[in-house]
Amino acid sequence: MIQDMWKGMVNTPGTRQSKITGAYNHDVMNFFTFCLSFFLVERKFH
Repeated sequence: MIQDMWKGMVNTPGTRQSKITGAYNHDVMNFFTFCLSFFLVERKFH
C-alpha cells in the first residue's frame, strides 16, 4: 500500500527518467519503507 503510493509519486507519467535515476528512486523508496516498517515494529514492541 505504501509502496504503491511511493511508486505513484516517483513514477509520475509526466517525468521522463533515466535508468540511473529510476534505480536511485527505487532504492530510496525501499529504504524509506524499510525504515518506516522498522519504526512501527519498534513502537509496537516497546
